[in-house]
Amino acid sequence: MKVTKELVMLYFQGKCSDADEAMVEVWMSESPYHGELAEQWLMELDHENKELLVELAISKNDIWNNTSQEIDNIADEAFLKIENEDKINSINFNWTSLAAVLMGITVVAFCFFLHSKNKSVEIATEFGQIRHITLPDSSKVVLNGNSKIKYNRSWDENPREIWLDGEAFFSITHLKNNARFIVHLSSGKKIEVLGTEFNVINRPNHDCVVLKSGSIKLSLPEKTGAEKEIYLKPGDLIETDETFAKKSDVKKAVVNPETYYSWTNGKWTLDGTSLGEMLVHVEENYGLHVEVANVQLLKKRLSGSIPLSDNNPALLIEDIAHLFQLKLEKKDNKLVLAE
Repeated sequence: MKVTKELVMLYFQGKCSDADEAMVEVWMSESPYHGELAEQWLMELDHENKELLVELAISKNDIWNNTSQEIDNIADEAFLKIENEDKINSINFNWTSLAAVLMGITVVAFCFFLHSKNKSVEIATEFGQIRHITLPDSSKVVLNGNSKIKYNRSWDENPREIWLDGEAFFSITHLKNNARFIVHLSSGKKIEVLGTEFNVINRPNHDCVVLKSGSIKLSLPEKTGAEKEIYLKPGDLIETDETFAKKSDVKKAVVNPETYYSWTNGKWTLDGTSLGEMLVHVEENYGLHVEVANVQLLKKRLSGSIPLSDNNPALLIEDIAHLFQLKLEKKDNKLVLAE
């Protein structure tokens, strides 16, 4: 996402998302030109919006309270010059002084940006919610439901690192300096990339990494304290479950990557996908638990596609029942799929 004048104005009005706020702060602090441009945009605001902006800016930090009083004094002096209605249109408001005060606020704001640029940003999704996020290096993340990421506001002098809990699809920007991009998972697992696209599932009972393009290195901790390094090629799948800590078992396979990232396009692409796999995803991403009348049903497999409804798990499970030609029943306040 590109930083625009409108986005900068929304930032000063406190109407940005956490991700957009972090992006604006990085943009404003990375170049003197960006700071001057933001200043210019501030000066273009009309009188009413300037007053609103000053109030909002002051509300962000107590250090600006004295500046607020100075602005009030300037405004009082200007409006005391109004003697009658005919003179209203010829008010000579002291905008030069106000501009100087606003410039002072901007300088204080930039000091605040520099102080906070290394603070972390945390973004989470609710069940069934999907969010598109632009990282400080312009890499893209699509965050699936019931998931969370955390990263530093600025990567100027820091490694590109992100912590994931849940499921996300990454499209990583390759930088000229070949800076590494590291995704930290649970239990010491991590993924190291340069520029690539891949899907990651990091849930309590299992982890799964599928590479769409490029190359990545997956580091897995071993009992000895060393790390086992696995290099993935496009189409490779690496999966571990809750037994990994004890047995260090790793499942390797070659798959169709689209079946693992198609959710980012509003659908599930099925390629011999089992009912059991789909019900696990429904519970992890939508928070809806569904049982089966016969455990053998979990082994049924299908290929095709199914639309994903926005935060509507009831409709999704109805579509799954129809696709597998099953009945959806409610028993003792539980949803059950049966033949």
